[in-house]
Amino acid sequence: MAFHADTHRRPGGRPRSELWEFRVAVALTFVVMLVPTVFSRLSFLHWGESKGDDAHRSIFHEARARTDQIVPFMFMG
Repeated sequence: MAFHADTHRRPGGRPRSELWEFRVAVALTFVVMLVPTVFSRLSFLHWGESKGDDAHRSIFHEARARTDQIVPFMFMG
């Protein structure tokens, strides 16, 4: 008895093209979210405010959190 391995699918069951699309979407969204994150940190409106634990996060962590909120909605539907 012989088995044929499907080499176009990853062990998780997702095709490589979907994984590639997801990674590109995350990378592009991260770059786009980095710009407003930098401007929000530099704006005079937020200076002196204490946001608790968020006050000590880096700009990159905040941009990543914004990206994680947006990207799943791209793949719904």
